[in-house]
Amino acid sequence: MDAKFIEIVENLVKEQGADTLIDAKKYKAYLADHANDEFKEERRLLTIAIEVGAGQEIANASDLAACKKQQIRLLREDRFIDETAAAETIDLLAFALRGDRSKLIASTPSSQPQSALRKIVLFSIVGVLALIGIAVWLWVVDIQAINKILDRAEIASNSENYQEVVSLYSQAIKLDPKYALAYYNRGVAYYYLGEYNKAIADYTQAIEFDPKYAPAYHNRGVAYDNLNDHNKAIGDFNQAIKLDPKDAYAYYNRGFAYAKLNDYSKAIDDFNQVIELKPNDAEAYNNRGFAYANLSDYNKAIADFTQAIKLDPNHAMAYANRGVAYADLSDYNKAIADFTQAIKLDPKDAYAYVNRGFAYAKLNDYKSATKDARKACELGDCQSLQRLTQRGLLRD
Repeated sequence: MDAKFIEIVENLVKEQGADTLIDAKKYKAYLADHANDEFKEERRLLTIAIEVGAGQEIANASDLAACKKQQIRLLREDRFIDETAAAETIDLLAFALRGDRSKLIASTPSSQPQSALRKIVLFSIVGVLALIGIAVWLWVVDIQAINKILDRAEIASNSENYQEVVSLYSQAIKLDPKYALAYYNRGVAYYYLGEYNKAIADYTQAIEFDPKYAPAYHNRGVAYDNLNDHNKAIGDFNQAIKLDPKDAYAYYNRGFAYAKLNDYSKAIDDFNQVIELKPNDAEAYNNRGFAYANLSDYNKAIADFTQAIKLDPNHAMAYANRGVAYADLSDYNKAIADFTQAIKLDPKDAYAYVNRGFAYAKLNDYKSATKDARKACELGDCQSLQRLTQRGLLRD
């Protein structure tokens, strides 16, 4: 970010107080009094960050580094801002409000684990509600009415009231039936409501009006994947990548879809692309390690999980996955150490207890195996406890 703009923001805080970067109304009032054509993009990004509450969160954060990562992710997902711009904007806020001079690389969001022993991440849908303004054709409709709807939709989206979002964008579509982004945004809301077929229909309509809009293909692919139609998902990810070859998320999700089809070699190719685009992304290594493990290449899998942990020492899933790989190599002591660390980081992960119990059993430590099996059962997975019971191996 331009050093002159950083200096302007720093002076703003000194002159007007920190509240100017916390209260969106105060910041907008300042902009209204100091309007000019200089740094228009930087001002726009900072306005968005303050509107979503990033300034407030950063000012009050006890763990500033974790807060910055969360706010960067929020700007990327909810406001569709690219990673570099989001990171620079959050870094600026942290510097102006907290004197923080560290630079962060935005971490990638992840969803729930896929399975007990082999876990992989489906990266979240692109954008929550990309409120990108009014398209050219809106000159023939009531622009003021559309803008009011967009403002209300943004508020509903921020409160995760997706039924209201659907209703509002339906109103926008009535006002302008060819408004591609209204269909796209309504599709996103349907997605978060779990109505994947309706999401697909809206993304398809958005594509009809704007065939080169890569996020619509990408999000439709995610919806197809949630319906277990992985081949259609891959087709849409292919088109998204063709339109935007640097979209790391499309490679992530296509790799994930290939993994679901047990085509781990193609999954590895896609995760290689992600690593090329985002070399400091822990999840890319975690996912590639998953694919290597399923090809029984456990040493490469361990190397990738180790790199994921190096990049993110709090990555519980990477520890659990490395533990599985060590267990597959019959190195049960290292497996137990990794499962123990995974449990420390995520005490409610039943799978880590199941897997550690399995490793203890392999070392004939049935007392520890019983303890882990019971804990796993408390967390909702009783299969290992049942197996120990059936085999007469329970020990108190």
